[in-house]
Amino acid sequence: MSNIRYIETLTQLIDINTSFADTQHVTSVDRVIRAVDVENTTNATDYTSPDSESRDDDLSINPNRRFFKLTLQDAIGSICYGFEFESLKFLHANNSLYPVPLGSKLIVKEGLTTVTFDCLQLTNLNTEYLGGEIDRMNFQLYERELSRLKKEINYKG
Repeated sequence: MSNIRYIETLTQLIDINTSFADTQHVTSVDRVIRAVDVENTTNATDYTSPDSESRDDDLSINPNRRFFKLTLQDAIGSICYGFEFESLKFLHANNSLYPVPLGSKLIVKEGLTTVTFDCLQLTNLNTEYLGGEIDRMNFQLYERELSRLKKEINYKG
């Protein structure tokens, strides 16, 4: 997802009235409405830009095809990364921007896990999602992420 699209998505989640454009939700694809013929009410059609049409190869449009990299921390504070080697059910159960709350618990089973380039390859067989969250990590998450991203790319919009 591009930085500008990510900023737009966060802005819509925080306050839809401050976002760049209106969005029409059609099945699992969002289409941005660029123009509407308000004079012709008998033919209720809208124009959507060609770049907003559904494409199977575009990961930002089809959230079910997203690929996740997880930052994992154990009880003593050691940090490592885990990549989806296959689509993990708990990550793709919903289409939200952040599918699991920060601080959620995950068991990675010993003996079944492969490590490649210092990253765990996560599969449905070697992981068990326990749930949970840490409230202070999720408090105003969208606002904090939007502010961080705008500062990172020096966004003046």
